[in-house]
Amino acid sequence: MTPPPASPDPFAGDDDPFASILEGLADARVDEAAAARERAGWAVRRAEEAATFAAALVDLAERRSDVRLQLRGRREIVGTLRAVGGDAVALATPTGRAFVRLGHVVAVRTGPRHGLVPSRARLAPGRAGSRTMHDVLCDAAAERSEVHLVFEDGSEARGNVRAMGADVLTLRENSATGATVLVSFDAVAAVTLLGER
Repeated sequence: MTPPPASPDPFAGDDDPFASILEGLADARVDEAAAARERAGWAVRRAEEAATFAAALVDLAERRSDVRLQLRGRREIVGTLRAVGGDAVALATPTGRAFVRLGHVVAVRTGPRHGLVPSRARLAPGRAGSRTMHDVLCDAAAERSEVHLVFEDGSEARGNVRAMGADVLTLRENSATGATVLVSFDAVAAVTLLGER
């Protein structure tokens, strides 16, 4: 009896059928990785294009980012961003708690490798506080707090808040004369509550 003819060896010869399958799978993985990088880059570009300034500040506050706020009048305030309120941002600075009106912030600088992608998310009630700069100054008046005010033109004043009206702030200067200064609320760009953190 003769043995049955040998079946052809699938691994014999130079044409390994699994090699071409593996090459195809590897090519598909490379293509998918490239497509994923392209999609991620597109998503970042779309987020940047749809970003809002206030939402980007909320993102920075949630990260407790160290920032340098550039204000109108060529003033800067440096500190750790803590919160975004109704019309102001709150920072912890070396001299105290600072509140800066959003409308007076020209630019925000973060660290060189911060990696923030600005957000287009709407400000939900839980993400942004409802306290305003007027609220902060009313509280300062009740406490007779010592403050450092920065005005929209870059000038400044220091003293104790005596009263906060609808649109006027009464400040008793910390100087030899102890002058009383009436300040237009609209002119206040930033206030630092001295000694408070």
